[in-house]
Amino acid sequence: YPVNTAEDKALYQKYAAKANAEPKVVFGGRLGTYAYYDMHNVIGSALNAYEHHVAALLAD
Repeated sequence: YPVNTAEDKALYQKYAAKANAEPKVVFGGRLGTYAYYDMHNVIGSALNAYEHHVAALLAD
């Protein structure tokens, strides 16, 4: 689970910067968004990621 300490937030910012350097990789879920999700939120997030990110990558 994400822990909102200053140290963890700083570490997440480093990971997010590295993730932004990978345009053909979609990071999702708790790790990719640094957020807590219940199962219904996970499903919605995955569908949204596909519609807005993955589908475009597959079309290339």
